[in-house]
Amino acid sequence: QFRGEPWLVAEVMADLSGGFYETGDRATQRDILGRAQRLAREAGLPEQLALVDCLRVYSFAYDDVFDSARADLAEAKGAMARSRQLPGEVSRSCLDAEGQLLVEEGHPDSAVPLLRRAVAQVESDSGVLDVGVTDRSQLLNDLAQALRADGQPRAASYYQRQVYVHMDSSGYGQTVLLPNVASYLIGTLNELGEYAQVESTAAALVAEEESVWGRGHPVTTIGFLLGLSHLRLGAVDSAQVWIARAMRDTTADAGGTSWWVPQAMAELRLEQHRPAEAPAWIRRMPHVGVRSSMRVALLQARVRWELHDSASALASLEAAIHQYADSGPPHEADFTLMRLADAEWRLAAGEP
Repeated sequence: QFRGEPWLVAEVMADLSGGFYETGDRATQRDILGRAQRLAREAGLPEQLALVDCLRVYSFAYDDVFDSARADLAEAKGAMARSRQLPGEVSRSCLDAEGQLLVEEGHPDSAVPLLRRAVAQVESDSGVLDVGVTDRSQLLNDLAQALRADGQPRAASYYQRQVYVHMDSSGYGQTVLLPNVASYLIGTLNELGEYAQVESTAAALVAEEESVWGRGHPVTTIGFLLGLSHLRLGAVDSAQVWIARAMRDTTADAGGTSWWVPQAMAELRLEQHRPAEAPAWIRRMPHVGVRSSMRVALLQARVRWELHDSASALASLEAAIHQYADSGPPHEADFTLMRLADAEWRLAAGEP
């Protein structure tokens, strides 16, 4: 019907593709964006082409398809240079996409300035109709994730709190978006060691969910994070209740939580002084990247320590510390925990 207005068709297809991104079907999302991309090229529409390209960059970056992301980003920059009046939405989208690509490629320090520019733009355009609550929140959350990846969790938590409060006050309290936003904030607070705040934030969300849906029906992710905070605070029995509840959830909502359950269960068994049961959970932990490997190494050493094999525990832990010493920044939380455990065990062994 609107083939005579290709700019409109391209923009509608870009909007439509977002629904597939939200459901996790990024292949279909990129297929639709690819059609919009070809249409914008053929019709000579630089603004629409840049927008579509940058949405593809964001999607490819999520799946670590860096070559395709870089190719689309280069085309987007060329299209933006040809535009006579670049819309704010396109500029923000491309700054955000390039920032996310840099984060995924391991360069969060380069991403932070780009994302700060995008946030500054959205703040200055806050009175414009095309700046929605979720658009602003997405940019703030992406900036926070870049700051966290850059070893600045305190700064990240500042923006994550803004997002959480903004979403809650804008009517998203009874949607899946608020628990999703809260999970980012809780992850950062965990990294900062602020477990009491994690507990209070998660408990408030659980109470809100149960007031609407009934007792025993909070969002699985939040219930799991509440259990994890109890574990960190030493409340082992209540931790087991919440973690076990998360394990019983086989719905799609539990997908993200299932990634962390084996580590939580291994830690729980160690805190319960049942080290013989921890290795089975450690073997189920995902081995993706250096962080995962460091967590596995620490837990394996803790099992040996709990089994009173202190010499083997120290030897394996210190071998892992040497192995991963050059694998990441010195402020990496998992690496810090390994060094702290090493120091505690050396003290326990009478070697101050």
